This record gives sequence, C-alpha cells and structure tokens, in this order.
Amino acid sequence: MIIRWPSAYRPAGVLPGQIDSRMISFIDLAPTILTLAGAPVPAYMQGRSFLPGAGLPRQYIFASRDRIDEVADRQRAVRDDRYKYIRSWYPNQPGGHALGFRENVDMVREMRTMYREGNLNAVQRQWYEPPGEERLFDVLQDPHETHDLSTDPAYRAVLRRMRNEMDDWLSRTGDSSDEPEEVMVARFQPGGERRRTPSPLIQLSDGLVTLLPAGPGHSLEYRLDDGRWQVYLAPFDAPAQAALEARAVRYGWEESDYARYP
Repeated sequence: MIIRWPSAYRPAGVLPGQIDSRMISFIDLAPTILTLAGAPVPAYMQGRSFLPGAGLPRQYIFASRDRIDEVADRQRAVRDDRYKYIRSWYPNQPGGHALGFRENVDMVREMRTMYREGNLNAVQRQWYEPPGEERLFDVLQDPHETHDLSTDPAYRAVLRRMRNEMDDWLSRTGDSSDEPEEVMVARFQPGGERRRTPSPLIQLSDGLVTLLPAGPGHSLEYRLDDGRWQVYLAPFDAPAQAALEARAVRYGWEESDYARYP
C-alpha cells in the first residue's frame, strides 16, 4: 500500500519515501482516517489506527476471497511477519478459472490457450490448477507464493500454528460466507418483498440545490434535463431553466422514485 500524506496531516517522524514494515490490514484504513479527523473510532470496527504510537503492531493479519462475479469461491488467509496460510472451501477451483469479464482481456485468452497447449512453465501453470484445501508459503523467501510448504514435514509446527490462528479468527469474528445468497437477500426483504428506498428531499437556498437523504445508508444522484446521472457529493448551483431529477439508492433495496424540481 502506498500512502501519500498531505503535509498538513503528515504524522511526526514520517518522512517522504519512508518504508513502514509493519503489517497493516485494509480494515485499519477507516480507523486511521477517523483518528486523523479527531473523530472517535466505533467499537464495532475491527481495525486499528496505524498512526505512529496509536497501538501495538499486529502479530497477524487476515484476508478473504469469495464469489468472483459469476464464479463461487471461498478462501481465507492469515499471515504473520514471515508465513502465509491459505484455506480453501473450493479446493478444486483454480484461480485462473474462466470468468466472463476477465475473458475480454487479450492476454488472459492468450495465456489460457498457452496453458491448454502446454506452453506454460510449472510456476505459470499453478494459476490454472486446483489449489487444494490449504497452502503455506514463506513470504520472505517466496514473495510470489509459488512454493507450497503445507506438506513439508519441516514446517509442520508452523502449519499447525497458522491453522489454529485461522480457526480462532473465524470463531472470533464470525463468517457468514457459507450462507446462500438468496437467504442473505431475503433478510433485506421482509415478507418476501424488496423494499424501496424513500425519495430524497430537494432543497433550494441561496441559489444552491441541496439533496437530503430520507434515511441512513442512502446514496444520491441527480440529472438535469434528462442528461447524464451524476453522484451527489455537495450542494451545487441551482440550474437555470432546467428540470432537475434526483433519486436515492440503498444496497439491497429498490431505487427510489424520482424527486423533481420544479
């Protein structure tokens, strides 16, 4: 991860071009930004600020992979400062599986052809082959994760430790990825009907248009005279002689009816 600090917010002691070797998780980004803004970090956030002096360094970080567009997959990973352990619930699902969106890329189609014709080397072929139920890599000696150590007796203790950390993390945080998506969607549809997002409110004041959501978790967009929809980010100049339409969307809900002005 590359961080570009504005000079006004650069933490003391952090120099341009400096490398931070601590393990940082993506979930640490939001608590860090909240801390920079002087806002409290909600207790439900699992991440922690990575500003200097904000907390102890992590011993482990975790990662996940689930459905990739139309292809089902489920993998979980844990790593420390040297090793990375990956567990797969779809052990026969290779990373290089066919994928509608990805197959639009010339290079992807060419590589798949080379694999079928036997023109890839052993490392390159791994992407098209089943990963198995678990893998273990020494990310210091093998940063590209091409040499699986999970069956090497010399790493049995490391494998056991990383397995245990994975089990503990899954137990501690919960994992609903084995829930069918139709069941997940049903939780957004009381009585079997998909709820509709309420329309936003349009306010005009001092020559500016402000869009107000009717509830939390709404994203707003607007357009002028049947033009291109634009994401609403801040109040904007009131249109002259133009018709304004706005709508709200919320994940899992139907989009709202249009709000119009005038």
